[in-house]
Amino acid sequence: MAVGIDTGFLFELQAGNVEAVKIWEAEDVVTSAVVLYEICKKAFSRGFPQAHGLAALLREAVEIAEIRESTAESASRIAADTGMPGLDALILASLIEAGCKTVYTTDKHLELLDRPGVTIINSTTAMAASTPAPRCGTTTSPSRSRPWAPWPRSRSPLNWC
Repeated sequence: MAVGIDTGFLFELQAGNVEAVKIWEAEDVVTSAVVLYEICKKAFSRGFPQAHGLAALLREAVEIAEIRESTAESASRIAADTGMPGLDALILASLIEAGCKTVYTTDKHLELLDRPGVTIINSTTAMAASTPAPRCGTTTSPSRSRPWAPWPRSRSPLNWC
């Protein structure tokens, strides 16, 4: 079963966080179209010259959960019930609709959801305590052909945060 990840998880992955790399290598990963939006928006706003290609690179690396009408309805319920910001609720709703039972995040807002069958793991503490992995944007897991960072570290907009 796939696990969900949010934008903050991708920043931890890009930083070479050992725990994030372990999750990336061991699990089938899904992220939300909203995460794709957040990553690309940051790239465009920072003048990243290859920003137009980020979406394609991310789609090659992970499954992207779409936003549908049902997603919007579910997200509105999550936001209303928990006080969660709208984009966070959309991320969570899309990951749940994609079948994710576990969501790794660095965002405390996602922890506001209390739903049977869905586990939100705020990995900030665990990730902050771990030792960084070797900094190599093309390292691959022996069991996977995808890189653990879907873009070269030297050209990543994630390095600008």
